Amino acid sequence: MKPFGRFKQPHAINKLYVGQISLCVPLSGDLILTQTDNLSEPIWRFGGSGGTISEGMILGERGTVHNVPQHDAVYWVLSEQTIILVNQNKEPIAALKKVSEDRYAGLALPAARGYQPGLTYFMEKIELTYPLALTWENGCTEFFKRNRIFLLHGMRNDGVIERGERVPFARPVFVEPEVTLPLKRFVSMGAYSYVVGAMNGDYSVGRYTSIAQRVQIMGEKHPMDRLTMHPITYHYKHAELARELGIPQEAFDAVGGPVTIGNDVWIGEGVLIATGVTIGNGAVVAARSIVTRDVPPYTIVAGSPAKPVRMRFETDLVDLLLQSKWWEFNIVDIPPHWSDPRRAVMELLDREADGKVQRWKPKPIDLAPALFKASILG
Repeated sequence: MKPFGRFKQPHAINKLYVGQISLCVPLSGDLILTQTDNLSEPIWRFGGSGGTISEGMILGERGTVHNVPQHDAVYWVLSEQTIILVNQNKEPIAALKKVSEDRYAGLALPAARGYQPGLTYFMEKIELTYPLALTWENGCTEFFKRNRIFLLHGMRNDGVIERGERVPFARPVFVEPEVTLPLKRFVSMGAYSYVVGAMNGDYSVGRYTSIAQRVQIMGEKHPMDRLTMHPITYHYKHAELARELGIPQEAFDAVGGPVTIGNDVWIGEGVLIATGVTIGNGAVVAARSIVTRDVPPYTIVAGSPAKPVRMRFETDLVDLLLQSKWWEFNIVDIPPHWSDPRRAVMELLDREADGKVQRWKPKPIDLAPALFKASILG
């Protein structure tokens, strides 16, 4: 059968036969797969007849196996929906056939350490469970550099988070290139957006958005229309005391939902934002404002509580900007008429109609699993 491995440079090759599968592996050097599969993207649970061996097995893009302590799998290759695990001596130790999109299983082969007839192995995709915390390794910093994601304003990564620090994830986080995350916090952000310094809370940010220092998300709400606003009547942290006193609790949404910050938003220094608020595309929030309600697109608001001051542009231009969704393009493709937004957008749409540019759709990075893999792979 046709071999399906290739290598960085010529090597002596061992040809191995596993049933009807022909496998070529190098006598030295790392195996590089030529298949266009996504098996290196997930995190795998790996185990056998005796139980789970690893809760975080990774199949490297170059055909290497990682994070399987006390096991002899070093390489992997794929042929006809079967994953072959190979040991350091270039001997196949397991042939795992595809059972479903999320699971492979099969028999161990005689070269496997501790082999016994009937020994089986399995691999199944796993999803991370939130909230979680990961330990920062040097590979995490290098991952951020490679993917142009920055940990500190000024395009900085080195020395921001030290090796061994625990970094929390309250929920899944997806980021695009060229973002600067809030200091030691991970939130979903679109390309070219940045936060200066720390900003806690549950929020997401679109593209091309600028957030100044000391912006905060408010804490939990209290039920102002009830007899008492005290959390003993509704909050889970007071549930035990309420039970001891025989006080029934009534449901109340104290959290209020995440804050949604749109595209091309500017939030000034020291702004305080209530939970559940949406700040629309193109909006401006003046420094020291307290935002308690949604901010309409392209509206400038200021004060405590924040109120509309004026629109950034005339209504027809606002409509054009919103309809064009110009932020869906990469900045390098936008005609640089920065002081004439109408001309810039009209030329951009003409170029799109002519097929000269297209909307930019980089694949968002699912940050927690990506960092988990980077901490292992380097």
